[in-house]
Amino acid sequence: YDPLEKPLMILPAAHTFLGGAYVNEFCETTLQGLYAAGEAMGGLHGANRIGGCAGAETFVFGAIAGKNASGYAAVNGLDLNKADTVVRQVLSSYSGTANSQAEAEAEDKLQSVLSSSLSLIRDGAGCSVASKAAKEICFQVPTMDKSAPELLWKSKQLENKAMLIHMIADASVYRKESRGVFFRSDYPEPDNQNCLFSVLAKDVNGSTCIRTLKR
Repeated sequence: YDPLEKPLMILPAAHTFLGGAYVNEFCETTLQGLYAAGEAMGGLHGANRIGGCAGAETFVFGAIAGKNASGYAAVNGLDLNKADTVVRQVLSSYSGTANSQAEAEAEDKLQSVLSSSLSLIRDGAGCSVASKAAKEICFQVPTMDKSAPELLWKSKQLENKAMLIHMIADASVYRKESRGVFFRSDYPEPDNQNCLFSVLAKDVNGSTCIRTLKR
């Protein structure tokens, strides 16, 4: 291949996840015992995360998270009975029969809405479509197959993906501006008067609860 003779195709692609779990200075999330670091944590770089350094932030905050997580484990230990109860609760929430085609179709639908509505250029209408599609899949998943542990795991992964996409879409609708690497074609300019905040999204019984953190 000679690029001087034949044009080189260049196109945008998914590169990094712009967001993550909300943590405090100890890398603790709001879920007791869960710590996050690196690209799993949110808010470190604000609107221009692509300008950050994933390696450095993983080392720095990974050390903080690891130290505090080990300290938490040393004090609190591991309650195997509680873990067994949680597993049984999750298992009991899935009551469907095998339907691999439905899962494959749901996975394809999620990928489609991500590509068409939650890519580099977004707008309110498209994000609302993505939110609705993802929410529908969230409600479909509990009826899918749980006949084997690996199938339950696959269904749970699909449910978590749909829930996350639902929250991302709702958060994108909430931010009515463009900032850093986040761009909305219907609000193409930054709004420093009304939008200097981080968006914190949480799923509450299938609905996205949004609050803001002022910057």
